[in-house]
This record gives sequence, C-alpha cells and structure tokens, in this order.
Amino acid sequence: MNTTALILCAGRGTRLRPLTYFVPKPALVFDRLSIIERTLIELFLNGINRVFINLHHLPEKVKRSITFPVTNLYEPELLETAGAIREYAQYFSDPFFVINGDTILTDFSFKRMMDFHRESKKLATVFTKYTLTRNGGVFVFSKEALEYIPHKKLCSIHKDWLPKLGGKVAIYRQGDYEDIGTWKKYIKAKLKYG
Repeated sequence: MNTTALILCAGRGTRLRPLTYFVPKPALVFDRLSIIERTLIELFLNGINRVFINLHHLPEKVKRSITFPVTNLYEPELLETAGAIREYAQYFSDPFFVINGDTILTDFSFKRMMDFHRESKKLATVFTKYTLTRNGGVFVFSKEALEYIPHKKLCSIHKDWLPKLGGKVAIYRQGDYEDIGTWKKYIKAKLKYG
C-alpha cells in the first residue's frame, strides 16, 4: 500500500506512573512483544513500510523496543497529538495513517480502513467501537485536514482537531482493540494477552 504512517510515542504516560517513569507505554510488553512492535508487524503485513515515530519521553527505550526499520522524529517540545502531526506534514503521503502508541489492535486491517476512507470522500476516518473521542487510536487523514491545525500550537486530535472537522469525519468500526492508558485498562490487557 503506497501510504505512510505516524505512530504517536512522545507522551509521558502520566496515568500509568510509576511504571512509565521507567518504561514508555509503547515499549510495554504483552505476550513477548512490545505494543509498538505489534503495531509495526500489522503495518508491514499490510504493505505499509514508510513508518514515522515521534519521540519525546524516554526516546532511547522506545527505539530499543523496535526491530523494524522506521524513521524517528524527535519532538523537543510537546505540542499535543495534532500539533505534532502538523509539524511533520512534509513526510506524509496523502492520505496517511496516525496511530496511538498505546493501542493493541486485533482483527484489524489497515488496508480495509484505507479503502473505506478513500470511498467515504471525507477528510478523516476514525476507528472506533464507541465515539469519536473514545476510539481505537487509529486515524486516516487526508492532507487537506492539516489546514485545520494551528501552526506550532498545542492541539489535540480528540479535543480540538476532530471537532473542527465536524461532518468531514467518517467512522470505521471493523476490528477490535485494547488501549492501556490507565491502570485498569493496563491490567485488563495483561490478563487478556499476558
């Protein structure tokens, strides 16, 4: 598939402290694989081999948890999820994937989601079982959507960018996921995947 993907790995994981003082969320291991390795395997199986990773918190530990060829983009000042995307726009295809670094995907196809996005003619597609703000952490954005992000300012995908896009957002529901953003969710995922 001729597209690019950005995996968001810069966050500090404050809700999982003290664990994330020492291990960044994307490097946490479930059934012998780090979360980010699981995502990279799925991306490469779907033919997506141009992958970018943004880094800030414990960047060397994230890098050491990866065995696939990726391009690392260091974020010196955190600009929230969408703010970072705007800064890296030059690297992306049109459209492109954005994936949360703390989501475990199952029964999910990046190819099917991209096909769905292109057919929808929308500026963004969100993978979710629930709502736009409570979602599976996988997005497809057309480059036109970047115009809705302010330059060099804090901007969140959920709180700022998606609401600005309004009716230009499609919802994709095929697949399952676990995010490990809180201790409750982390323990649930550990029980499920080991």
